[in-house]
Order: sequence, then structure tokens, then C-alpha cells
Amino acid sequence: MCPLARIARQALLSSRALAGAVLALSSLIPCSTAQAEVWPSKPIRWIVPYAPGGPTDLASRALAQQLSIALRQPVLVENRAGGGGTVGMNALAKANPDGHTIGTADNALVFTAALHASLPYNPERDLVPLAQYGVVPFIVVVQSGVEAHRLQDLIALARARPGQLTYGTPGIGSPHHLYMELLKSRTGIDIVHVPYKGGAPLVQDLAAGRITMSTSNWGLVSALIRAGTLRPLAVTGAQRIATLPDIPTIAESGVSDFVAYAWQGVIAPAGVAPEVMSSLSQILLQVIDSPETRRSFADLGMTPTPLGAAEFAQFIRNERMRWLPLIKSLAITAD
Repeated sequence: MCPLARIARQALLSSRALAGAVLALSSLIPCSTAQAEVWPSKPIRWIVPYAPGGPTDLASRALAQQLSIALRQPVLVENRAGGGGTVGMNALAKANPDGHTIGTADNALVFTAALHASLPYNPERDLVPLAQYGVVPFIVVVQSGVEAHRLQDLIALARARPGQLTYGTPGIGSPHHLYMELLKSRTGIDIVHVPYKGGAPLVQDLAAGRITMSTSNWGLVSALIRAGTLRPLAVTGAQRIATLPDIPTIAESGVSDFVAYAWQGVIAPAGVAPEVMSSLSQILLQVIDSPETRRSFADLGMTPTPLGAAEFAQFIRNERMRWLPLIKSLAITAD
């Protein structure tokens, strides 16, 4: 074989060996880039830490439906009720952080850290915010037989009859409970707390006059207000609500610096890839601001509040600074 032919043959063999080596090596390298490019590659699991049919569940499902359209993947709502939201949050905290499991967060994300001596997860370390999507002001309501037509009347009645009036809540440490305790601390009134296991039995006893009053979201008491069974006195938010334009806020009723909302948002287990977190947050903000979502939220008495990941994280920090000292000072515990 001539020298030129020999050189050409060696070059061909060398290139074949190199190609084989590259192919063998590539099979050992994880394709992280390819995996990131195909997200979402399967249905999204959305954990709601409460039972089906409640206001939080309904708002989550309305948003999940629109998110499914935006992602072109099914978004499957999974209700994991129990422990005032801690069961669902624990399941979310321990989920695979691949961007295919998210969950609903609400006030309980903040409250539970002070209400329980210990938790099986760390709310600040194990869970990360994606977007806040809505707030719901509560309504101070009394049974129609109570001699109070304004919040000032109720405060005067409570002062005249200390320890004789009662207020009901869906449970210890719920927003309903803490908002009333905040009102009591700001006005110096003494009204006895009657905790229930959920909103339905609470509303039944309130309508029957077995308890004096409650603070509740519009969806839970709207039918009874329209029927005249319950009388609204004030709303807890910063503004009046469209469904009750003649009912003042608590601040307008003379209790200064009182603004409180039930809020909801979307969170994920810590460890989700930053690019997936960013995509999820941006898509959620678009979905929250869509006409379809706004209509669904309006039916639930919810005001859309599209906050991105950083803004939502700061909001949660502010909530912790506001509520944890109150919970500890009142020695409220859910254990």
C-alpha cells in the first residue's frame, strides 16, 4: 500500500474510534438540558390542603383549569385535608421538586408556625412562593335577632355584657378566629370563642341564633344575608365590597389600622429548577389576570392580586411579622 493510502486509512480508523468513544460517553451524561426544555412533560399535580367544595378549593380549581389550558397539560387537583392545612403542606414539601407538583397556600402557611409546637416540615425552608392570586375580605355578621345594626352597636353591646356574647369560627387558628381576636384586642371587648369543625356547622348554629356572631367570607354567608337571617355590620378589608356597597369597613367604623384579608397563592417544594420556577410564575400571572379567571373569582367574592414570586415572598414575610406576635401573645395553640 502506498504511503498516501496508508495515511488515509489510519485517519478513517481514528475518526471511527473517536465517534464510537463520543457515542459511548454521551450515554453516561444526564441530559439535564433536554429535560428542562420539555417541561412540562406530564400532568401537573396541584395539592389543595383542604376538603373539596370550600372557597379555597373552588378558587384553586378555577385557576387550575385555566393553567391547564395555558400549559397544554392536565392540571389535576388533589385534596389533602387535615391538620388545618398541615397535611397538604407536608405532602407538598416532600414532593419531587421537578416542577410537576404545586399547591395552594393561604394564611395557614403563616399561622401554623406559631400554632403548633412542631411541624413535619419547615414552611420557610421547604416551600417556595410562585404567585399570589387573590384575597377575600371577611364580613362581620350577627344573627338577625341581635340588637346591633352597626359595628359600633356590637362593640357597645359587648362592653355592656362582657363574656356573654359568643363568636363562632371554623376552627382554632383560622383567619376567622385571628381576625376576631385582633378586633377584640383593638376594642377591649370580651366575646367568647366557639370553635367548630368547619364552616357548615358554624353557619347552621349562627343562623339558628345559638351563637351571636362571626367573621366570614362572602361565599359562606351570602345566601343567609340575602334572606335576612344574618345581618352584615362591617368588612375587614381596606375597601368596601361590590356585593355590599353600603356596609362600611372596620376602619370606617372607628377601629383604626384594621385591615385583614384571607389570601391565597401558589407554592412549590423547594429545589425546583430556577428556569422552571420562572416559567411557572410568569404563566400563573398571565392566567390570574385573564378574563375567565377574574369572572370565576368574582363569583367567589375574591379580588385577583397577581403578585410574582419575589413580591409574594415579601408579602409572606410581612404577614409573619404581623400575625406571629399576636398569636404568641394570646397563647393560641392548635396542638
